[in-house]
Amino acid sequence: MKKAVLISISILWNVMAIDAQNVASFKISFDEDKVVLPISYRSGANPVIEVQLNGKGPYKFMFDTGSPIVAKLDEKVFNELNLSVTDSVLAGDGSGANSKSFPVTNLKEISIGTYHIKNVDAMVRNYNQRKNIDVIDGVIGLSFFKGVLVELNFETNQLIISKGKLDKEDKSAFAMSTENDVPRIKLKLGSKELPAILDTGNMGWLTVHSSDITNEMILGTPKVVGRAKTVSNEFEIREAELNQAIAIGSIEFQNPTIIINDVLPQSNAGIRFLRQMNITFDMKNNLVRLVRFQPKLSETNSKNDNEYTGKYGDRTITANDEGTLFIQRPNGMLMKMVARSKDGFGLEMVPNAAIVFERDSNNKIIAVKVSKGDGVWERSAKD
Repeated sequence: MKKAVLISISILWNVMAIDAQNVASFKISFDEDKVVLPISYRSGANPVIEVQLNGKGPYKFMFDTGSPIVAKLDEKVFNELNLSVTDSVLAGDGSGANSKSFPVTNLKEISIGTYHIKNVDAMVRNYNQRKNIDVIDGVIGLSFFKGVLVELNFETNQLIISKGKLDKEDKSAFAMSTENDVPRIKLKLGSKELPAILDTGNMGWLTVHSSDITNEMILGTPKVVGRAKTVSNEFEIREAELNQAIAIGSIEFQNPTIIINDVLPQSNAGIRFLRQMNITFDMKNNLVRLVRFQPKLSETNSKNDNEYTGKYGDRTITANDEGTLFIQRPNGMLMKMVARSKDGFGLEMVPNAAIVFERDSNNKIIAVKVSKGDGVWERSAKD
């Protein structure tokens, strides 16, 4: 069982190459005012969009805002397109240790709908080494969208590219820094401010360095949940529930569960944290707009009740019009459940999680058991 936890945590933490630098100066072509494209999700988590490479495709690229590199290409696609190595790049995870060298190639053009960039240097690497995770063909970073607005609308599963700029007077807009083309904003933890990377490439929640957390901030004792693996390091990670809120401006997340590590120096907001909001980036003006959204009533309407829906301790299970089940804790993210067997489910965004319903002698649902995949089960009776 411990091996499974190690693998799953390794998958969750593929932290970006902070020290990498691009070589070519690419050119942007965008003749429309706005283009709207569908988003799919890698293993239910990271946003994926379809792109054309040198006029061929479509290819599935993950949109990783934590990547400082415009584009990264999986080595299989590199070989399929018969590309050549033009340079090399040094990449690491921001810890300053164990950086590695990777080859670089040049792409004549990458297109997303009617948005095109030309003369793009792309780092080449195997992005599909890990088991039990969806295959991708490459990665694009936030710098791919310099000069335009790009919105990740997680509420509608759409990527929206448009011309214009954010209004700095908008109460939903926040200042961000973009050192190495990676977005950072300030989170507030109690009276303490923490700079945090907005990282859609991180499959986890929110990770914080141990030096930023004191025993007075957490409930109970941090629990070792596995080992994290980045591009250049591997290390132990611990999970803890905060006894206070984390805030971004007026947006508050009450008593969130965080991951504590001793290696990565900066806080990192992963995709499971970020998908609670619609996010618009304006790199030109160093602004980001964050709008937290709530599930539509159609997803939690009592008309959709079935034998599984209801309250289980502090968890609520609801169903949408199609009968898809969702589970949510107070102030937490609404998470889609995936059927695996009779009375057995997983979570789309947490592949190793398991949810099992209990029945009594009359075949009535009386409780739910939930595990994160570590063999430990938490049982909650149905209200």
